[in-house]
Formats: sequence, structure tokens, C-alpha cells
Amino acid sequence: MNTYAYVEGNPIKYFDFFGLEKIILFGKDESPSLLYTAEKFPDTPGVLQVWAHGDTDENHRSTHVADDRKGKSNRVDLYPDDLADEIKNSGKWKPGMPIRLYSCNTGRGKNSVGEQLSEHMDTSVSAPNGYLLTVATDYRIRKGPTLYSEPGEWVNFGTNKNKE
Repeated sequence: MNTYAYVEGNPIKYFDFFGLEKIILFGKDESPSLLYTAEKFPDTPGVLQVWAHGDTDENHRSTHVADDRKGKSNRVDLYPDDLADEIKNSGKWKPGMPIRLYSCNTGRGKNSVGEQLSEHMDTSVSAPNGYLLTVATDYRIRKGPTLYSEPGEWVNFGTNKNKE
């Protein structure tokens, strides 16, 4: 049994000072800035962070996130119920713990990934209604795919949706 599984077997490179509260679904072959930002972004105590690529349908509605941990050629699409199972099985989430999806468009539209995940897990979920663009160890939410696009915002779903 690998007791360092929560840091992908490398307790020197990856760390989580506040209680195992981050799930990164980017693969090692990702663009360096995405993985770097996810790894280095500070934890928010008591909130589970989920970092992944979000995907939309032809009408730009949020549908699922991508699990690229085994590489892009082995990508697994996680729909809200699959993502809920992944989170519950990770050992990093406790019932009632809020979740923040660092994943493009997961708060966009009716029945978004964020909204459905909140319902599946009976907890509050925050998700961006636009693209999440990384800038060094930070990010910006934009309605379009460039930093010059109109700003987006966090959308809150579930029991604590007004506490942002």
C-alpha cells in the first residue's frame, strides 16, 4: 500500500498542508502551466479543489470533465455522477465538505456539471461560468478563451450557494 498516493507517490514534489484537499485530473503530459498552477495553487482549508479540463456540448453547455491522469490518449470523460464517485472514492472528501471545480465552463448553463455534482453529493459546489485561464500560479475566469475576453465569475450551487 502506498501511503503517499495522495501526492502521487512523491511527498517532496507534491504536498497538501491542509488535509488532502486537492484532486488533480490533469495528466503529466499536460501543458506545464496547467499542471504547475494546479500543483502550486494554495489550498483553501476545508474545501476540496478539483482541477480538470471541462467540456461543453455544441450549445456550450457544461457536460463533463476529463480525467487525463493516464495521458490524453487514454482520456476518461467523467460525467457528474462519475465525478461524484471519483471524489467519494478519493478519500479526500468528507460529507458536507464544499467543492470548488477549477475546470472550464463547469458552472455554465442549466444542469451544469457544478449544479449536478452539488445535487449528487448534497454539498455546495462552486464552478466557473467561463474559461479558467492559468497565469503562473494564479487564474482568471473569462467568458471566451483569451485573457482579453469578457470576465466570467464563480457560480455557487447547493446548500451554501450564497456564501461566496
